[in-house]
Amino acid sequence: MTPKRVLIVCTGNVCRSPMAYGLLRWRLAQLGLDQEVVVETAGTYALETQPPARLAQEVLAEQGIDISHHRARTVTRDLLEAADLIIVMAEQHRQTIFHRVPHVLPRVLLLSELAGEHRDIPDPYGGPREEYEMTAAMIDTYIERGLPRLLKRLGLTMPTAKS
Repeated sequence: MTPKRVLIVCTGNVCRSPMAYGLLRWRLAQLGLDQEVVVETAGTYALETQPPARLAQEVLAEQGIDISHHRARTVTRDLLEAADLIIVMAEQHRQTIFHRVPHVLPRVLLLSELAGEHRDIPDPYGGPREEYEMTAAMIDTYIERGLPRLLKRLGLTMPTAKS
């Protein structure tokens, strides 16, 4: 079976989307689905080749999640068209994608929409550690609550608990 592709998009691709990438991959691994879903990231105005923000790396490292290998890249038509699901951090990202590649819009969801809400994830870039911690916690909450919907959108089922 060909793995499903999830593309996570923010602005600079150094804070929110790398944190979401790390957290989603961690949750998929916990479920044994890490081989069935490829998670990628990009930014609408990426800081090309930059590593994740130091505080983003530190906050996730405290949870045992390493995103230090990530490098920022700009979202492209090829990335968007290859994705089975495109998760954006803010409504402005959905609008940018719509203007660049309108036919992928049915595959674009705001992260919070996976959890039945409609809320942008604030960008902690340049802010204090507390903002990174709050952003990571918000992303993780939406991923945890939205995982069943995410898997359903990908045509996958939530694994049942083993006894």
